[in-house]
Amino acid sequence: MPSLLANGTLNLTVRGGIGFVYSLEASQDLVTWLPLHTNLAAGLKLEFQDTDAPKFPQRFYRARVVRP
Repeated sequence: MPSLLANGTLNLTVRGGIGFVYSLEASQDLVTWLPLHTNLAAGLKLEFQDTDAPKFPQRFYRARVVRP
């Protein structure tokens, strides 16, 4: 669930399973994906803030399971 702060920072909440390792990635063109954050989910959701979001005219995000 994304939300945008007044300063342009994007807050993302990813819901998933406890103990899964997730990689959050960003792309400007939906072809080239760059990792932003990889983390073990300690609960049912993983929170992330993209403070670089205001630097891009458009940015897409995806979360994928790296390992269960």
